[in-house]
Amino acid sequence: MSTKLLQITNLGSLSNITFVAKTVASSSRAVPIKDLKKYCVGRSIDLAYSIDGVIELLTSIHWLKSKGSNLSSDAQLPRDLLKKEDLKALRKTLILDVFSLLKEQCILQNFIDLNSFDYDIQTSRITIFRNSIPLTASGLKNLLISIKFLIIDPNQPHIYYVDNDYQVFIETEVIEWLSKYANFTIETGLSFEKFKEIQKSKEEAGLRAEEYVLSFEKKRLEGHPLVSHVKLISRIKVDAGYDIISFDSLMSKEPDRFIEVKSFFKLPEFYWSKNELTVSEVKRKKYFLYLIDRSKIDNPNYQPTIVQDPFINIFQNSGWDKNPQNWLISPSRNN
Repeated sequence: MSTKLLQITNLGSLSNITFVAKTVASSSRAVPIKDLKKYCVGRSIDLAYSIDGVIELLTSIHWLKSKGSNLSSDAQLPRDLLKKEDLKALRKTLILDVFSLLKEQCILQNFIDLNSFDYDIQTSRITIFRNSIPLTASGLKNLLISIKFLIIDPNQPHIYYVDNDYQVFIETEVIEWLSKYANFTIETGLSFEKFKEIQKSKEEAGLRAEEYVLSFEKKRLEGHPLVSHVKLISRIKVDAGYDIISFDSLMSKEPDRFIEVKSFFKLPEFYWSKNELTVSEVKRKKYFLYLIDRSKIDNPNYQPTIVQDPFINIFQNSGWDKNPQNWLISPSRNN
């Protein structure tokens, strides 16, 4: 997929996309593009306006392939779904194939960046800031809206909701990829493969600790009617300042425990970002640090160290040493 696809203003609708794909798939020989366009123009005005974009989309995701002035079926064409006219499954396949190509061609970040995502605690849904998608990618954005992958809420015009069926996909595929892309810079001095190896080790340790706390919280809150809303949101909103939203007690009616997970090996030391510190100062007694010793995590009797209001009890507590590890250097504004 080239950046050209992101610049096309009309990529059609699901019905137009499936119609074109099915038309080509049902032909026993290659279909001349000029004949297909003529046929589509006579079929509907909407299809006439979008046919160029639909062809570009279908060839980009390898449902169709062009050779010379002709179109034919390609490797990823979902023939069975087209025959059954299973629009729900076709929609899912289309979404997955589009995002797969965006990642493979390393242009996903040109469509949406890591800071575009948020999490609506009240509705337990992933959101995307509408203004974060560039105008140059309006064609793809409009396609995702038309197939209800992105859902417009008239009461909150500044955001899109992500369809509930794709929340896990966004977390584990889209945001994870964007996070890895954002973390890799040429300044690391590492090969990309070595960088991925180091990142994988760090991520596995951190993820294991987060999953442990997630399970710990659900057991602690067993019987709470909203226990399913205990959620790891650090994969969704990377600058939230905490990893998990939970409930302080069985009486809590909305999330009121915000948990930052820090893992260590035997010696309890960890890095605390400026953003995490700021959020802990704002949330105070609703903010908790869960310190997880990876050397003991497999012990069934292990209990994590839980610190409420760590801004006071750790950061402003003389019993903990604080050492700056990084400095932001920039030209003085007084010069």
